[in-house]
Amino acid sequence: MKIIIPYIILLLLIPTCSFAERVVVSNAPETITSSGVLYKLDNFNGRARIIIHHKNMQFTDVTNEGNQLRLIITPANKKAKVELIGGSSVSRSGYVAGANATNKYLELAKGMPSSHLGTGDAVSFSGLIEKPIAYILCTLPRYSVYSMIADIDTNAPINIQVVFGKGDAIAHGRGFHMAGLYSYDLVPIELHDKGSQTITLGTPPYLVDKTTQRVNKGNYGVDTELRLPFSLRHRKLVVSARGGRAYIVLHIIPCMGIPEGEWIIIDLQAYESVTYTLSGNDMVIKTFPISGSSYPVRLTLTGL
Repeated sequence: MKIIIPYIILLLLIPTCSFAERVVVSNAPETITSSGVLYKLDNFNGRARIIIHHKNMQFTDVTNEGNQLRLIITPANKKAKVELIGGSSVSRSGYVAGANATNKYLELAKGMPSSHLGTGDAVSFSGLIEKPIAYILCTLPRYSVYSMIADIDTNAPINIQVVFGKGDAIAHGRGFHMAGLYSYDLVPIELHDKGSQTITLGTPPYLVDKTTQRVNKGNYGVDTELRLPFSLRHRKLVVSARGGRAYIVLHIIPCMGIPEGEWIIIDLQAYESVTYTLSGNDMVIKTFPISGSSYPVRLTLTGL
């Protein structure tokens, strides 16, 4: 278990908003067995968080080009200004790749201070595109997982493709349940002083792509906000992993004092838990689950 946090935390409430209330997920097939198109989204416009998470189990092409992962962005009309910023990582472990990518994403896109924990590579693009561009994500070794999480913003419609290797047909593989465009409202959960309270992340109801009806099982890329009023007497926060290893980042932004807020990085084994004592002030807690794990995480508030 790895934790970076002062044990006693001072938190104050401020209004917050989400950069991305839409999530684009490329995770089908999660395990790649042939080259081709992994994900395609036409006429995307505006802002979203984008997650790409795939494992290479393709054995027919051993060349670098045959194992190259690319993000292809094409203006749907004549041109579009596109900005992309986030983090990525390659590892034999999807969990480690997701954690490292998330750490770098939070550093670059959300201002989290760099830590001694593992961190991935920067993903960055900004410019006006008038023809298709191929952003090379990586050359993915066999048996390895690539994970990326980033914010994308465009001022005009674009077409997005995630492509592996040389093929232009639909890629083959295993695991076809998560790819899609998912929309959600970031509505803060207002907590009350009526006994202990538990919020479980990564459990139903899951987001559903309205076009394809695919399900974002685990609600990858979705933020949660908890708001605690000054009057709330329950001031112990217990974070526990349910069913498997869980990695979660909590962000607390004070309205006075430390402008960048406090960041808590928690790495838990299955059914492990950790307890924090909170201050007696109004507060908001924002969660960032990693892209490489859909195991539920339970947050429980109890009295001192």
